[in-house]
Amino acid sequence: MDTNLAAVIYGPGDLRMEEYPVRNPGPGEVQLSIRCCGLCRTDVHFRDFGLPQTADFEEGAMMEPLSVAVHAVNRAAVGLGDLVVVLGAGPIGLLALQVSRARGAAHVCVTDVNNERLKLALKLGASCIVQLESVETDAQVAARKVQETLGEAPDVALECSGAAFCLQTAILAVRMGGVVAAVGFGPESVDIPVMEAVVREVDIRGCVANNNCFAACVSMLENSQVKIKPIISHRFPLEEVPHALDVVRKRQGLKVIVNCGRDLVNGPQTP
Repeated sequence: MDTNLAAVIYGPGDLRMEEYPVRNPGPGEVQLSIRCCGLCRTDVHFRDFGLPQTADFEEGAMMEPLSVAVHAVNRAAVGLGDLVVVLGAGPIGLLALQVSRARGAAHVCVTDVNNERLKLALKLGASCIVQLESVETDAQVAARKVQETLGEAPDVALECSGAAFCLQTAILAVRMGGVVAAVGFGPESVDIPVMEAVVREVDIRGCVANNNCFAACVSMLENSQVKIKPIISHRFPLEEVPHALDVVRKRQGLKVIVNCGRDLVNGPQTP
């Protein structure tokens, strides 16, 4: 049997070049020969830092969304004593909530239309929640609810839903000189209260991807500053990817994990 040279990470800074056997393709399979691949600083972080020994594969799979949340909190410059509102209690929003608390936010309010997600937000450290009636809720009304629930206007708004009215709500809710971080992906064009942002000097900051935040993510996971497992709602074996995609498309789950190993018991699981 032929062998293939592989770069195997055993731990932080421990990268070894090893030969692995290459099996012959079976019926209906093809064998690809990779001629070249690109490296980036993410690969360096994985080599130098790895994952905490206590982390499992599911937590490893969640490092990417966690890094998005860390980057968003960095962009918004959340700091000690800040009042923060997170709009959208999806996976990114629930992670941003925890990262904000880890960065010293005094209070974090979370908004969503889904009551079950808001209950989870409270378990993960939210100081308070605001359940919105629908994504068609008036932004002025939603902003007032946030301010009343927090007791005053927040310093920072992390918009993690991608819904147009949530971005509008974020701009209207923050204090004068506050910061709005646009994290969620939504419509290409959105009507926003520009003059509100202008006269109250609200900073609107875009957030894309993770900007090499993996080292911080590893540290947070290692120090138990974030809880990832409660955010995973469904687990599927690789053979059930079509079903898993349907769950995501229909918004039936929170975070859906596909296990590519053969040792997973059959069928979807929920925590």
